[in-house]
Amino acid sequence: MDPQAIETIQPAPRSDSRPALLENQDRCILCGSSRLQPFYVHRYTQWIRSLAPGLHCRWAMCLGCGLLIQTPRVSEPWMRRVYAEQYRPTAPNPSYLHGKILDAEDKLTWLQSSIGAAGASRTVLDIGCAEGSLLDVFRKRHWTVEGIEPTAVFAAWGRQTYGVPITQGEFTSEAMDNRSFDLVILSHVLEHAYDPFALLRVAAQHISPAGHLLIEVPDMEQPGGNGIAGWLSIDHLWGFSFETLARCLRQAGLPIVRIERCQTPRCAAIRALCSGSAAADESAARSPSDGIAYYYRRLRRRYRRQRVTHFFRVGWKDAVISTIRVVVPPHVAEGVVERLRQGYRRLTRRTHRTRTE
Repeated sequence: MDPQAIETIQPAPRSDSRPALLENQDRCILCGSSRLQPFYVHRYTQWIRSLAPGLHCRWAMCLGCGLLIQTPRVSEPWMRRVYAEQYRPTAPNPSYLHGKILDAEDKLTWLQSSIGAAGASRTVLDIGCAEGSLLDVFRKRHWTVEGIEPTAVFAAWGRQTYGVPITQGEFTSEAMDNRSFDLVILSHVLEHAYDPFALLRVAAQHISPAGHLLIEVPDMEQPGGNGIAGWLSIDHLWGFSFETLARCLRQAGLPIVRIERCQTPRCAAIRALCSGSAAADESAARSPSDGIAYYYRRLRRRYRRQRVTHFFRVGWKDAVISTIRVVVPPHVAEGVVERLRQGYRRLTRRTHRTRTE
């Protein structure tokens, strides 16, 4: 590997037997290449500062296939702690729910256009279902629904508010009692998996013979809006493009029925539908396409431009707030931050009125 390829960060020596905080990825999980080129450093990430102040999310691109890889990454035992203690710690807010409901309706419409999914007595399993908005939309269309969600707060909220069956925990074959479903959904879940191929294989085991697997991931080629902060966060381990997602599904032995880029109500995404009759696809083992180096440079420039644009829109507030919390005593800092936010909201409303007059 190029000695300049990956910056290795080692946490401070530990005096106990706790697992290491960070682990390095020295090979691409998709093509096996060790040519990992530094791509992006995300400094303003939500959770990593609480684990180890001063660390940042570092991303590399595989020059063999174009997959984006977080390396070094937080090890799986520590990530379980993040999910248990800091990921979705409060109930969903109305703005979040509105976006999720619109996104759920969009998914169902897309599915109906693909396989004619309307009709009763169909079963669906949503893996990583969050608060269950998607399950609620499917249930209103007469599907029999079930979900599994690792975060306790969202799972409990979905059961109480929507009345949908959500199991709190990690997805395993044992948890599903080897049952099969007409539709299995992995919506914005694959990028969180430490082993995407293992997750896809287990999910495929629960698809009925005539069933389908619906996968949706963020489109890493479209970091619009707040995409950088959302896509290159500590909990996302892989960044998929259209080509790398298709290759991943083929290598997992999943026949692709339909795959396309789409602009969902929440974000730019790549959506794929696979049939349940798995068969190995030898075309997935093709040699890397030409032009990866050019693709790397082009996408890196796009992320840098988006980073500057986002900073001048809203990112400067995060930087100012972080600085205040460092230099101002804790018992004073939150009051200063709140006054700053109130002033910014007043300024935004005043600017909006001026533009509309």
